[in-house]
Amino acid sequence: MAKYLDHPSWYHANPAVQLFLQQCRACENPESIFREAFEVFFMQGNVEVLYGMRIAATTGHMEAAYLVGLLGMSGIGQSKEDAL
Repeated sequence: MAKYLDHPSWYHANPAVQLFLQQCRACENPESIFREAFEVFFMQGNVEVLYGMRIAATTGHMEAAYLVGLLGMSGIGQSKEDAL
């Protein structure tokens, strides 16, 4: 996933990249889960996608863990105690 930086407009122009990213999501790749949840949460405000971000965090994805903790501390998506 690191090879494909987060540029969704470029992904739509390249079918091979789209296929690769779909396969990553199907295999529950933590980076793929994080990117999708990040985009949906911040673009659409959908708090339900934070569940996916928590899954990525529990698999060791550091950015997901950090963001889940910050959002939890602010009272979004989970309790402050869970965030700590």
